Amino acid sequence: MGAGDTRRGCVVQFTPEEIKAIHLSIAEMDRGAVDMLVLGLISSCINMSEMANADRLCDRKERQRTRCTYKYFGRPVCVTTFRRLLGRMSKERLQNLQDHFKQNGLVPRKLKSGGRKNNTKALTFDDTDAVRRFLLTYAEAHAVHLPGRVPGFKRDDIQLLPSDRS
Repeated sequence: MGAGDTRRGCVVQFTPEEIKAIHLSIAEMDRGAVDMLVLGLISSCINMSEMANADRLCDRKERQRTRCTYKYFGRPVCVTTFRRLLGRMSKERLQNLQDHFKQNGLVPRKLKSGGRKNNTKALTFDDTDAVRRFLLTYAEAHAVHLPGRVPGFKRDDIQLLPSDRS
């Protein structure tokens, strides 16, 4: 049974209750929190030293790529089990997080666009609620109620706003 055998070696270390608890706790996190969790796990297991380890000192060579021995709750796991424990994380996302850690260290990732939270043009809930209330009161005062059912609409309380005002 090698480290790559996800059916026996790695998953057996966790009880079904532990796996379910891990999945539920990760499911309630937002994407940024999951990224920070994974970056923390990567920081504890990645080997970024310049020289590769060897039994004899003369056999040591310069490291060509970093190695990561994955652990979860202090238990060594293969990369497949690691990804499955984190809610079926894709290979690309895990690789992107590793690359981000190598370049920037343990800091949160930011989208080039700034993301949804950093969008200054996005309306808040209070703003959209105020716009909705304004439209409803304006429609009550100025709208014309159309008699009967309008073709193409399932509702019969359709109101027509005047077109002379924009």
